[in-house]
Amino acid sequence: MALHLGAALDEGDGKKTLQALQIPAAKLEGVIPQIAQHYQDVPLHSKREKAQVG
Repeated sequence: MALHLGAALDEGDGKKTLQALQIPAAKLEGVIPQIAQHYQDVPLHSKREKAQVG
């Protein structure tokens, strides 16, 4: 079962976010497993900032 990226980010689990980025439907190339936590942290930080402003 593929995990939706938004759900993976909300769960706060870098491994799940990485899995969501790697599914074919994401159509992403060059996803680097070693920086999975970065993929988790940056969008989540932006999402939280947007929620505070909006």
